[in-house]
Amino acid sequence: MTPTRTRTTTAVAAVVRIAIYVRISKDETGTMLGVERQEAMCRELIARRWGTNVKVTLYRDNNISAWSGAKRPAYNELRAALTRGEYDAVVCYGVDRLYRLVRQLEDIIDALEANGKGDDGVPVETVASGNIDLSTADGRMLARVMASVAQNSSDKTSERTKATNVQYAEKGWAPAGRPPYGFTRQAMPGGGHTYVIVKSEAKIIKRIAAALEAGDTLNKVARDLNHDLKFKRSGKPWTGQNVRHVIMSPAIAGQRGHTPRAKKGHVWRQTVVGDAIWPPIISKARWNALEMVLADGARRQRPASDLFWLTGALFTDDGRMLVGSRTRGAKERKDVNDRRIYRANRSETVNDDGTVTVHPFVSIDSEDIEGVIERLVLCLGDEFVGAEVPDVDTSVIDGQVESIESDLADLARRSGLDEDDDDYLLPAERAAMRKPLMARRKALLASRPVAEPSILKPGATLAGQWFEMTPEQRRMAVVTYLGKIVVLAVGRRQVPTPDRLILPEPRDRS
Repeated sequence: MTPTRTRTTTAVAAVVRIAIYVRISKDETGTMLGVERQEAMCRELIARRWGTNVKVTLYRDNNISAWSGAKRPAYNELRAALTRGEYDAVVCYGVDRLYRLVRQLEDIIDALEANGKGDDGVPVETVASGNIDLSTADGRMLARVMASVAQNSSDKTSERTKATNVQYAEKGWAPAGRPPYGFTRQAMPGGGHTYVIVKSEAKIIKRIAAALEAGDTLNKVARDLNHDLKFKRSGKPWTGQNVRHVIMSPAIAGQRGHTPRAKKGHVWRQTVVGDAIWPPIISKARWNALEMVLADGARRQRPASDLFWLTGALFTDDGRMLVGSRTRGAKERKDVNDRRIYRANRSETVNDDGTVTVHPFVSIDSEDIEGVIERLVLCLGDEFVGAEVPDVDTSVIDGQVESIESDLADLARRSGLDEDDDDYLLPAERAAMRKPLMARRKALLASRPVAEPSILKPGATLAGQWFEMTPEQRRMAVVTYLGKIVVLAVGRRQVPTPDRLILPEPRDRS
């Protein structure tokens, strides 16, 4: 009797899709050692629980608190992926790494129920807290209790921290965190911290205060500091907002500021609580006067484009653009204080062969060159005549763009609804729907036919319309019809302004 051969088959186990989520609230050094330790322990748990037939995706939020309400990009991506049913399990070090608030747990439960995984079971495995079963009512109840305990712990920590900060502020001690510009933080023997003045930074603060008192704008102060290579503590160039932030810090006047941190943003100007224990860099009276100077509406002068309307049309012979600037002149020459000039600062360029090319400082009086260019325009202006602007029908494209903008507005409305509303959109869902709409809108605007704008009115000459133009229109007219004007460097020699200019060949006059 011959035995019958039977065919044997081997079942291939499906790959388990696992998401690892790691997070740490504070990583002031930026080394990410904390999240790396969490990741290593999570991978060890996966190896013990599921073996090697897995596909692991890592989601990492470093130096982000889950309690403060700050945006967690990786957490939002994970929640969107769970909504789409992309994972069979979630692994983290502890449940408080994934959520610290009850409503965040509800987000995870809603994400699982959105794709039917809530009943099938997507376990949340943790290294320190065990398995969280969100597929049953008892499991969800236990998870909510644990979330409530974590939230209560965070709330108590917040209360203690706020009370401590208020107490430190009332004593005039330095707050925790990075010290403001001009100081370094130092511990005191009896407890608490104070500030010690950094002389090099204090010198910059005094320079800023003097410049603002002299009438310089914030941007002008920033440009002068950058020109003199007096950069910020980080080594980056100054901006006008950086200057404002530094000079409005109460610490530089020996004042202790304290503003309780809100979950949605914070004010840039702290409320003064009282005198601090560290010495001031500038006096309190001077600091208060500077605040009044910056708040003065008269400082909002005409934009630089109005005061220096030739900016963008003047260049040196080596291609550097001259920009408008004010100079207070020599102290003994009171008649030239606050003189307007166009200038290009001295600079150096390292060539390919290692040699250095020095570009000299070039400046020219604004009133002189503006007068020369205006006389030139009035002489040649009759040769430039404005043309008729053709009518272009854009109604079809405008209608399509309007429809897309209506859809975008509706997406914004839906994302702002309560989460229990049927029309509510998760941020990830809104982003996914918004992206193609924005691409389509961009393509439509790019294909929209645009009539070539005309600076001059139809039939009007440049000379005849010159005195009706705004400073911005005058700049456009000079660049369009005359072209780039070269200003030659002459050092300290007295050379008439017309002899310093190289004018291009006039452009098309039709």
